[in-house]
Amino acid sequence: MIVNLSDKDWQEQLPRLPGVYLFRDREGEVLYVGKAVNLRNRVRSYFKETGDSRFSVEFLRKLACSVECVVTANEKEAFLLENEYIKRYRPRYNIRLRDDKTYVSVRIRMSHPYPRLEVVRVRQRERQDLDRRDL
Repeated sequence: MIVNLSDKDWQEQLPRLPGVYLFRDREGEVLYVGKAVNLRNRVRSYFKETGDSRFSVEFLRKLACSVECVVTANEKEAFLLENEYIKRYRPRYNIRLRDDKTYVSVRIRMSHPYPRLEVVRVRQRERQDLDRRDL
């Protein structure tokens, strides 16, 4: 379902169900992808005066012309779909999940009284900052 943000009743058109939302600009380019337990409440929160205070949200409000809502069966499904859409569309305002530049590493915590083996995901620059006592 695509809702035009210039419609008077756009907020009422949004479902109160879990799912994924995609903010789009005039040309239809995906600006941001998010997930929600309640799509109506989450999308509306971007446009409240006391809503989301992230710096990029101000630009998102100005550029977004429509929001597409994809209803899912539950929150877990929404999480998986959000990740898939971010990888597919590479939206400008999604930074956290857009590029997965993390590496799987094995770490042995030698600093722990009982050293343990852990599988961790770290970014390249974080690999250099790992405690040298931990392998």
